[in-house]
Amino acid sequence: MERKSSVAYGRIALILALISAVFAFVSFPQVALADEADDDKAGIDLTVTKEFTGTAADLITDDELATVTFELLKKDDEGAFTSVEKVPYSDFEDGSYTFSDVEAGSYRLAEGGAEGLAKLHGWEFEQTWTWDDGSSAADFDISDADVEEGVAPRATVVNRYDRQTTEVTATVRWQDAAGAAMVWPDGEEVTLDLYVLEPVGNVYAIADDAEPLASVTLDGQTDAAGEARSGAAVFKGVDRYDANGTVRYAVVQRDAVHGYEVRYGNDAAAEFAAVSEGSALVVDRAESTSFTLDVTWDNAPHGTTATVHLYAYAAGQGPAQAQLVDEADAIVLDGVPDDAGESKSWQAAWDCLPAYDADGTGLVYIAREVTCTSGWMPVYAESVDYASDQGVIDHVRDPYALMSDNPWIALLLAASVPVLTWLTVQMHRFRKRAAK
Repeated sequence: MERKSSVAYGRIALILALISAVFAFVSFPQVALADEADDDKAGIDLTVTKEFTGTAADLITDDELATVTFELLKKDDEGAFTSVEKVPYSDFEDGSYTFSDVEAGSYRLAEGGAEGLAKLHGWEFEQTWTWDDGSSAADFDISDADVEEGVAPRATVVNRYDRQTTEVTATVRWQDAAGAAMVWPDGEEVTLDLYVLEPVGNVYAIADDAEPLASVTLDGQTDAAGEARSGAAVFKGVDRYDANGTVRYAVVQRDAVHGYEVRYGNDAAAEFAAVSEGSALVVDRAESTSFTLDVTWDNAPHGTTATVHLYAYAAGQGPAQAQLVDEADAIVLDGVPDDAGESKSWQAAWDCLPAYDADGTGLVYIAREVTCTSGWMPVYAESVDYASDQGVIDHVRDPYALMSDNPWIALLLAASVPVLTWLTVQMHRFRKRAAK
């Protein structure tokens, strides 16, 4: 029994030995091949990290980032660089990308589209490279020793984008109806909007769907520092350049103040105040009207004259409340033809008259004669509508002057007195008889 057990154990040991030998034979070549593969590895990993900084970094859109590319180029024996691999920034994970299996040699990392973003928006652009060893060049070398030691270099590329900004100052001035300077009316506010002008054909204009870049409301009051700067709006930090070059700006007053019309610069027809050399002018001029007076005569003799003054009263009142506009503004009419031979001098005209008083009430204008050629009486025809811009003064002969100029009328009237007296007496007697 003992002999049989020994034989069995021997057979088991032999089988285990054979299995171990087979396993060793199969495994040894694989380990050797793996070690050989490690020894023959062609290159190393190169990692590039990308950062965006500056005041304009947050303004870059995803679509714009998709245009940025990184390219690894290798120098050949003739000194020329050829592309090894080119990837878009969208392939970067958490801002980094790894170029795998980079062999020994001289290389260059190139970024495409980064500077183009700056030119597109008119931003300032600066790019810096930083390697693990402190160097800052886009060209670098990988030695055989680096590959053997498995060195994995890392480069950090920083693109700084900064907006080039400027400021725009828009000044508001107030003028009366004649264009003379005024102080800021009490309690009035104006809001100024800043727009970008777009090229439309050969001119620049505000697009129909444009939104204001910024708005400032002014009230004519001094600021906290005691400076009377509230008559000027300052728009700070606006872009100086864009893809078309220098940005053109315009200022628009949002609403007109009652009784005033908005003018931009000295152009009454302009729709906005174009910014020139960083400034723009907005003028709030009192709305004006005009008044024309026609003077008529019934066969006025040569040398007849009339001196007229202009008066005004608030709408809702009447001519009795009219006040003299300007005593020095009297007009003398004489009926003498003008240089063109046209007899227009029986017409007086006043221009640039205020359309409203200080309370915003419409003004009614009327004309009155101060002096007139003896023997004539003025007859006024005027409208109560404050929008009326025309008046008429007709003239008739004074009855006393009429008799003086025509004695036969006086004789006829004198001769008719006895007749009229006799007729009156007879009528009185007839009534008494009829009463009996």
